[in-house]
Amino acid sequence: MQENLLVPELALNQRESRSSAEERALRALGFVNLTGLAHEEARNLSGGQQKLLEFARLLMLDTSILLLDEPFAGVHPVLRHSISDLIQRLRSEGRIVLLVEHDLSAVFELCERLIVLDAGVLIADGPPASVQLDPRVIDAYLGSEVPNSAPAQALT
Repeated sequence: MQENLLVPELALNQRESRSSAEERALRALGFVNLTGLAHEEARNLSGGQQKLLEFARLLMLDTSILLLDEPFAGVHPVLRHSISDLIQRLRSEGRIVLLVEHDLSAVFELCERLIVLDAGVLIADGPPASVQLDPRVIDAYLGSEVPNSAPAQALT
């Protein structure tokens, strides 16, 4: 699995030594709590562990903006919590996280600004507390009722 992390690292930083790249890979695996599986083949990981490996690959790019496409899709509730924590940790480091997600509870929990599209047309843009009350959003995504959850808090 560690080799999966070396590909982006060595491709972008061709002058970096392999040992230095391996150290960074181990730090990335530690960030996503997969250090104990560093020498496991990626194909042997569970679906949730593979999602965490995707996060580690992103960390190897050392970018300040991350685009996450459906990070909660098909994951176990325990892993959902871990992914949510990872996103919050990334944001606390000053990284910008753009999230494309249909898990509305995660969206309302994590996002400070929502941009909602319906069939490619912008229907809402603003903080979660107001977007989840927008009649167009309710009609397109939430059904006849607003989800039974507390308004999302802005993350700093």
